[in-house]
Amino acid sequence: MDTALHLIQSGRAHEGTDRLVRMLAGQWLGLGANDWKRFASQALAHPIREYMHADPFTFRAFSKPRGYAGDAVMMDYIYGHQQEQLETPADEVFRYTTQHAPAPEGVRERRRVLARTIDAVADTAGRPIEVTAIAAGHLREMELSVAAAQGRARVTAIDADEQSLDVVSRAYAHLGAATVHGSVRQILSGKLQLEPVDLVYSAGLYDYLSKPVAERLTSTMFAALRPHGTLLLANFLPDIPDVGYMESFMDWHLIYRTDQDMLDLIDALPRADVACVRQFRDSQNTITFLEVTKRP
Repeated sequence: MDTALHLIQSGRAHEGTDRLVRMLAGQWLGLGANDWKRFASQALAHPIREYMHADPFTFRAFSKPRGYAGDAVMMDYIYGHQQEQLETPADEVFRYTTQHAPAPEGVRERRRVLARTIDAVADTAGRPIEVTAIAAGHLREMELSVAAAQGRARVTAIDADEQSLDVVSRAYAHLGAATVHGSVRQILSGKLQLEPVDLVYSAGLYDYLSKPVAERLTSTMFAALRPHGTLLLANFLPDIPDVGYMESFMDWHLIYRTDQDMLDLIDALPRADVACVRQFRDSQNTITFLEVTKRP
């Protein structure tokens, strides 16, 4: 960390941040869980923390103003919606953590995947489709969807964060987006019923769900699909290069899943109702996607 700090202080903040992220990844991979926790705590006591927490993206995750890391404002930093006037070297750290690190690039590609899936389902249906996005955040994929722009995809955003839903209403009501304030717990308890749809997806939510909860939610989402409907899920893969930095300086802890872990989530689905299962990854190998199509 001393070398990374020296690079930052000598005007090479991008290089210094990259060195820090890579070093932390190596420690995360090489240490046991307890040793890693001790190392992460020691890292936060290092003088480099001052520079890392001058980055609003890093500090928002660490401070959790809405009670959790990875909120929709953080995603907007990655998408370029949130602009900050920062002094060097904070500006260079911010650009690295939001634009050059593998996980943010995976998040941007995930957004593109969501938009392409909306368009593909609408094209296949040949009619306006109904879509539900669970834990929708700011629903920024609407900006990339041709079907949404053409009025061929009516999207309902479900989220437990009312501030996020306010942004969705202001930004995308003109595209027909609707909002529902609700949580996973309400969905699983039946207090919030999912309407029949042609596509239901969740992008960042599963990174926080235990296996039993994820399995139940997957079954509930699949049951809400119309015939020919599509379910799309995404989850960060284990051992991503950013994990050490995320868990130390950002205090951002996720539940990572392998491709097989994702497949295991659909074991309880009625096999007679499953027409097709497709798995793929983003180009950075940071996110795994699971797509399930329902039979007619």
